[in-house]
Amino acid sequence: MSDNTKQKKAIRSRQKATGESYSTARLHVLRALPEARQDDGLADAGPDAGLVDASFATAPPPTGLRAAVEETIRLTRAGDDALLRAHLLGLPTADLRKLEVLMYAGRSRGGVRELAATLARDTHEMTVSVVAGKTPVLVGYLESGLRVATEEAIDLDGVWVKKPPTRWASAPGSDYDVAIDGMRAWDVRVPPPRDEAANKAALGAWAAREGVTVTHDHVCLRRLTPEGCPRVGRSCEELPGRDHTSMWLKAGEPHIYVTQPYDLDIETLDAMFRVARRLGLTVRVDAAPAWHDSSAVLIEVLRG
Repeated sequence: MSDNTKQKKAIRSRQKATGESYSTARLHVLRALPEARQDDGLADAGPDAGLVDASFATAPPPTGLRAAVEETIRLTRAGDDALLRAHLLGLPTADLRKLEVLMYAGRSRGGVRELAATLARDTHEMTVSVVAGKTPVLVGYLESGLRVATEEAIDLDGVWVKKPPTRWASAPGSDYDVAIDGMRAWDVRVPPPRDEAANKAALGAWAAREGVTVTHDHVCLRRLTPEGCPRVGRSCEELPGRDHTSMWLKAGEPHIYVTQPYDLDIETLDAMFRVARRLGLTVRVDAAPAWHDSSAVLIEVLRG
């Protein structure tokens, strides 16, 4: 039996005994094998590298979410983006979600439970992209998040993240699917140029349909949230890929944030949704003509 086959059997055996994910069980098995750690690149480089294995002989390895976070930190430090993404993709969705919450809690230096309750829920793959996209600062965020969790008495493997709803992208007709349809419709349209009068007419028709009036004061996504934007110790929040933004009121209250970029691709749309969902807002790609310019796309953000 090859060493690789033995390792796989050991991993499966640990999985069955502990209920851990494959990636977590693999981490523990490899840590218990000094030669495997060297072959698999798990030992840290440097003058103290030879001492790493000895520490595992006297101290039990971390389990559950902590092991997943520490492996994420290790892979990030190693600079291997492919292995990092593979590790994140292999995590159970609940652990990946918790890791994302810890990441943001580390950035804000507090509020694990609040973030767990309010942070927008993406698909598994999109959450991987969000976390992997933070590699320049990911180690600091996660290490800070672990400290914060300790200070706030969070049981890392307890139930502090609610089960994600089925709404996100898996339910036909979801707001994401509607936005994708709107983007595709805009992509295939070849809009004729419009003069200023036509743009003004398009604006008037849209505003009348929505029952809104423009405000030139303080264009910020947080104005659409229940807590509003305090404008104290925090920068205003904008939408990725924004261009020609405006804020619109209904009954005197902020109602729609509008942006009209000339270009929109799936990556930018995904980034828009991540920001909006984190704030509890909804993105809509409107089929109505943009009034800034006929070649722009009309994107609206509304209260969730």
